[in-house]
Amino acid sequence: MSISTYKRSVRYRNTAIAVLVLLLLAACFKVYAWWQKAELYQQAAAQLAAGNAVEAEELFLKAQKIGFVDYKEAETEQALSALQPVTQAKRLFSSLTDQIASAVAVNDAGSLVKAYESYQSAKSQVAKLDEGSQKRFAETAASYNIDARFAEAFGSVKTALIQSVEGAVAKKKFDADTAVGFLLQIPAVYYKDEAAKRKALNPLLQKYDQGRLDALVKSKSLDEMLKEGEGLLKFYKDRGWEAPWVAAKLEKAAQDTLAKLEKNDLGGFLNAAKTVQSHKELFGSGSKLNGYIQSVVNGRMARAEQLIAAKKYAEAEELYKTLGAYRDTSQELQALGQRRLESDPAVLLQKAGIEGALTAATSLKGTNGAQTAAAAVTDKKKVVLVRLFSDQRIEVAEGAVPGDLAAVKSIRPADELSPEGQPVLLLEAASKKRKARYVAFEAHASELKPILDLEADKLESVRPGVVSADNPVPERPEKNGADKNSTDKNGTESTGSQAGAKAVYEYRSGRYVFVKSEENGNNAVTNGNGDVKPDADKKDPKDGTTKDAKEGTKEVKSITANELPKYKNSKVVFQCDIQSVADNRAIVKFDDLYIVLTGKFKFGTGPAVITGTYTSTEDLKQGNKTVKAYVVQVSSLVQDEES
Repeated sequence: MSISTYKRSVRYRNTAIAVLVLLLLAACFKVYAWWQKAELYQQAAAQLAAGNAVEAEELFLKAQKIGFVDYKEAETEQALSALQPVTQAKRLFSSLTDQIASAVAVNDAGSLVKAYESYQSAKSQVAKLDEGSQKRFAETAASYNIDARFAEAFGSVKTALIQSVEGAVAKKKFDADTAVGFLLQIPAVYYKDEAAKRKALNPLLQKYDQGRLDALVKSKSLDEMLKEGEGLLKFYKDRGWEAPWVAAKLEKAAQDTLAKLEKNDLGGFLNAAKTVQSHKELFGSGSKLNGYIQSVVNGRMARAEQLIAAKKYAEAEELYKTLGAYRDTSQELQALGQRRLESDPAVLLQKAGIEGALTAATSLKGTNGAQTAAAAVTDKKKVVLVRLFSDQRIEVAEGAVPGDLAAVKSIRPADELSPEGQPVLLLEAASKKRKARYVAFEAHASELKPILDLEADKLESVRPGVVSADNPVPERPEKNGADKNSTDKNGTESTGSQAGAKAVYEYRSGRYVFVKSEENGNNAVTNGNGDVKPDADKKDPKDGTTKDAKEGTKEVKSITANELPKYKNSKVVFQCDIQSVADNRAIVKFDDLYIVLTGKFKFGTGPAVITGTYTSTEDLKQGNKTVKAYVVQVSSLVQDEES
């Protein structure tokens, strides 16, 4: 045998020995595993027999994990299947026991409730299983005394929580919301039932909440208080709890706040009202607060109407503006503005930019398309007429009042004085010689033109363009054989034989001019030359016209002074103002026209009614210039004695 053959044999031998050893080791390991599995099974069976289901299950599971050897596999599987409900229940109850103990230690009702909910959930699931499973679950629960543990735990926690809330009320430190929440979470069964739970907790919760809300009323604004109140209601709502005292307390606090503000601070009341009504969760449409607020607002609106009726417009406007913070009063303010413009002339005049002191300010009805109007005399000796149109356009007309005009008593519309239908203002002022002085102005665009200025006891409109004046100034011929002064029945000074006469004036060429006068005693008519015609008013039997109309007007033509150049060698009557007197001559200036009056009369400066004939012209020296003057031979002069 060679050496190589020997070595090969040894190698084979060693390999065989190694394989044998491995086989022996494997056999030993398998035997050991079989023995271990059998041992675990036996221990599990023993624990099961001893009633230790959880321990038995654990041992059966360990034995089942040794899977490369078989030992009573069917029995193990059967045992585990039977043990599963029990072991699960025991694990649950063991965990619940630990959770209960932990929760009670810190009065943690939340954790306790969670444990209770887990228990109830497990009971619900078991209720769906067979009767045997239900029985084993009940037995397991009883073995852990779980119901008694929960009852004891909830009783302990409930007592501690109630004491915590009571302590907060006593100390007036309302920081026990967590405790309140826990109390509400405790199942009703531990109070007996839901009704018993509410009966037990509501008095305590009401006392706690009212104390807290009282503190809020004192320390917070109305809005802050209501917001916290809403939060409190939500707190209860989220927990399915009704707390009617919260809304009642908030409503009472809001009512008290509103009532206090109503007496002294309407603006504050309205702001508070808006705040209250913004919290719809607290105060719905059926709340008494809404009715109270509305009644106050309606009362103030009615008060504003009373102020308007009493013409206290500024107070009404202020009230409407204040109410505007709560509701829209723009229409009321607009109507008030219009009412004020119509009834308070100063407002319309101010709106038109008329400044300064005003005399005889008067509201007028709108005419010629105007909605309303106002007139007054300003401290600048101007009469103004302001008219407001429906489109809010304002037109202003003004004119100068006579410099010698005494105190203006009144201004009234007298559109009937304008034959053209233009607006006319009639000023009535004081007079030393008669009952009044009447000055009329006719509106032409932005200008008020004077059309009448006379002193009389009375002025009446006969028809458009014709007026009559009782006892006007001047009213008698001067220094031509007339009677001396006398006094009329009214005690007003009158002079001459025509005292008490009624003069008729007619609108011609933009002014009223004297036409004729009527004697009061016998209806006699005095024409422009002062001649008396007793039967002047009698009608002609042929055509019914008066003799004066047919005969008098042929003798004397009533004109305005500026029409004089047209009537040379014609007998005319006209009104004028004599400016200067020298001997038996008087000078009249009418616009740019100069007139020289001649005759055997004692002329005086001032208003006069002249009857005479324009005969010629002459050159008249006026200052540094020479002007053309029309010479009138006067046949009758009617002028006040004091002129």
